[in-house]
Amino acid sequence: RVARALQQNIALLQLEDVIRLVQGDALRWLQGPAAGYDVVFLDPPFGEALLQPAADLLEQRGWLAPGALVYLERDAHAPPPRLPDNWRIRRSKRAGQAAYQLLERTT
Repeated sequence: RVARALQQNIALLQLEDVIRLVQGDALRWLQGPAAGYDVVFLDPPFGEALLQPAADLLEQRGWLAPGALVYLERDAHAPPPRLPDNWRIRRSKRAGQAAYQLLERTT
């Protein structure tokens, strides 16, 4: 239902040429052929230990363009993931159960 609503909004805004919505197993998808994205949102279900492997695959497999921005959201009570060395924190906040960061990939 959420993916359908997002796809409808993409169409409404006529952004089909610039936004790609993928619904499926994220870790499996990240192991496939990579493309250099400028903006990535990482917001896996809390408690499922997906954040670290997703961040690693984004960096190792070439999914991020130089200077890419990564929005990362996680359980505020869980330890933060080990970020790739070339990701720097631009902003970091906490709201209730969620901690979130805006990260920039440096070259």
